[in-house]
Amino acid sequence: MRAFNQVIDFKPKLKLITVQTGITWREVQQVIDPHDLSVKIMQDFTNFTVGGALSVNAHGRFMGMGPIINSVKEIEIILADGQVYEASREKNSPLFFAAIGGYGGIGVITQATLELISNSTIERSVTRMGFNDFLGYFNESILNDESVVLHNALLYPPNYESVLDVSWRISEKPLTDEKRLREHDENNWWRPLLIDLMTRSDILKNIRKEVVDPLIFDKPAVVRRNWETSY
Repeated sequence: MRAFNQVIDFKPKLKLITVQTGITWREVQQVIDPHDLSVKIMQDFTNFTVGGALSVNAHGRFMGMGPIINSVKEIEIILADGQVYEASREKNSPLFFAAIGGYGGIGVITQATLELISNSTIERSVTRMGFNDFLGYFNESILNDESVVLHNALLYPPNYESVLDVSWRISEKPLTDEKRLREHDENNWWRPLLIDLMTRSDILKNIRKEVVDPLIFDKPAVVRRNWETSY
């Protein structure tokens, strides 16, 4: 399906794009970023395809957005008998709700119309806390804060007693990095090796918590939404 990757229609003013489902999120970003638009909902990594994300009804770090079905206006699907259907919340709705999150069980999603969102400027904030404090903190400081665009929390092994909240909020501050998207061929071969190494001992896990993550997260970061969502 990777070669089935064309943009069928793009309406920047309406913040809508229609794509073939073999397209990757990165390829979508390359089309919409010049118009200062951003993908509304997807998983964290952009080398997944739109069709794959639809089939599992993926979600990401996008606060208040829910899973990807909440950004889908319409799909085209081919069933086992070869019939092609357009499906949405209003038209052929049983197909729409069965196919998104249906793992390909009822047919092949070949096309999707997706809602987009503005490519806002966002600022990172980091908060450390105990595990038992996280739920109250999340309910009070994250859940109803409409400025929070992205949120995730790192739970540290081996004792799972501490949490690192990493949140990105709408900001009007100057950018700390002017790049719009990460390098398309960013060489990440060392990341899995480093992660694998850190799982091998409690000492290395603690080094990540006390040394590596502070080096990564404690420096100021104000970036475009597309930059942070183009891993």
